Parts: sequence; C-alpha cells; structure tokens
Amino acid sequence: MTIFNIIVSASRFPFYVYGGDDASSKIAEADNAVKQAFVATLEAEKAGADVSTLVAKLNEAEQLLTDANFASQVENYSGAIQLAEQCISSVNGVAEEAASQKSAAEKNHEKRLIATVVTTSFGLSLLLILSMLGWRFFKSRRLRRVLKMKPEVVKIG
Repeated sequence: MTIFNIIVSASRFPFYVYGGDDASSKIAEADNAVKQAFVATLEAEKAGADVSTLVAKLNEAEQLLTDANFASQVENYSGAIQLAEQCISSVNGVAEEAASQKSAAEKNHEKRLIATVVTTSFGLSLLLILSMLGWRFFKSRRLRRVLKMKPEVVKIG
C-alpha cells in the first residue's frame, strides 16, 4: 500500500519530459531572438548610439545560448530549454531599446548638423565682411600714400 501512496502523491506534481526536438526548437527560437537583437544593436551603433549596455546584454545572452547548445549536445534537454528561455528573456526588449537609441542618435546627429551649418555660415559671412572692410581700409590707405608722393625727375646720362 505504500507504493500506491507514493505513486498517487507523485502524480499530483506534473512531470515534464523534454525531448531533443523541444530543446532544438527552443534553442532555435533563442538564436533567432539573439540575431534580431544583434541586428537592431548594430543599426543603432551605425547611427552613432552608445550601445555598450546592449552589447553586454547580448554577450550574456550569447553565453546562455552557448550553454544551452552544450546542454542539448550532452542530452540535458530540460537544462537546454531552461537556458534557452533565460537567453530569450535576457534579450527581451533589447531590440526596442536599440531602436530607441538609434532614433535618439539620429535626432542628435541632425541637431549637430544644423549647428554646424549655422556656425559655418556665420563664420563665412563674418570672414567675407571683414575681408571687404579690410580691403577698403587698405585701398584707401594706399591711395592716400600714392597721392602724397612727389614725383622726382631723374636725369639720365
């Protein structure tokens, strides 16, 4: 009768038996999530965003994915699935954060571009005005010096 009690009490808790197919599909899902997060992070970096925190999350997720692949190879399928799920949760939101940082970097780039154009235009205008004033000043100064000169007659010979 004790064996019957053990079986009945054990049947109250669900047992999950994972196979290689379940683990492979979960690892593939985690790999796809990491790839999507990586692409989004790469685009944000190209836009000029600071992606150091995102790269740290990606490195953590990549380590979890590597561990999940290793667990699957040694036929620890439940461990592989658990690691793959941790990997998916660790990259959850990375793509959205990367897109947000990319948008902010693009706006910042536009502001810097406008500031550069305005500053350059102002500097060139100032240079042109100062050049014209300097030319007029030196032209009138030279003209006055020429008009004050007295011609000398030199005898040849």
